[in-house]
Amino acid sequence: MGDVPTAANEKMTMGESGPRVNETFEGLTYAAGATLLVSALEGPLEQDPPPANADHGSYSRITVHSRTGEPLAQYAYPVEPLFATPQPPNDRNTNGISSLVAYDEYSPDRFVALERGFASGVGTKARVFEFTTVGASNVLDQHSLADGFFRPVRKTLLFDLDDIGVTRTDNVEGITWGPRLPSGERTLIIVSDNNFSQNQRTQIVAVAVPEP
Repeated sequence: MGDVPTAANEKMTMGESGPRVNETFEGLTYAAGATLLVSALEGPLEQDPPPANADHGSYSRITVHSRTGEPLAQYAYPVEPLFATPQPPNDRNTNGISSLVAYDEYSPDRFVALERGFASGVGTKARVFEFTTVGASNVLDQHSLADGFFRPVRKTLLFDLDDIGVTRTDNVEGITWGPRLPSGERTLIIVSDNNFSQNQRTQIVAVAVPEP
């Protein structure tokens, strides 16, 4: 156990720069045979484009650390627009990265991200994306992403929980690989946080993911 140094632009300031309240670290995974530690912010920094809503997406930041925690690189991750307009329209809503896992044990640049969106009066949606940092700009020293002068990571939708038979998606916030199936697919395990609320539930979903 130990402390992981935080990239300078990911330190809370409660001002016009740094992480937004309740949109800080949500994803953490080892990569490249556990020689790298990779973290993900849920949403954009204060100085980056506004958080995603039903009209537009946004950018979160993925930071690659050394095994001891030193920030080595940072990449812009394009967050999808919110799946629906809240009801009423100005009520609570959010969409961002809620968890992160390396695509396999040894890859240094290939990952799976869980995006979870909530629209008040409508519900929750979860989508799982594969993405790669290959070819993306290192924005570790880029103060703001608002000018658009960078190349984000490239991502591909693996599945939407609504499309694979999950009848109700709750506050899913965890993702990890499970055992390989006899048919050759890997299992991807997704778990929700019930927030100690009687209106929410702890939910575990196992999805068979074929090898590409």
